[in-house]
Amino acid sequence: MVNKRLGDVVKQERLKLNLSQNALAEQAKVSLRTVSDIETYNGNPRLDTLYALANYLHISIDAVFSDKKSNMDSTMQIQ
Repeated sequence: MVNKRLGDVVKQERLKLNLSQNALAEQAKVSLRTVSDIETYNGNPRLDTLYALANYLHISIDAVFSDKKSNMDSTMQIQ
């Protein structure tokens, strides 16, 4: 269930920024394979990878581990 939420949130935020998977991977300094695996619910990213993606996409890691939507207010986002 966490993998699905993670994949959905990452893809949704990536598309909002009009980024390809490759562009997101380059900008967040993670591999294309990692982004692809996460978005297809196959990934089990390391914490530093999750942090890099969440930080770049301005999403809360809490959103991945709870039923909260990714539309977090600024007080819940990673700074």
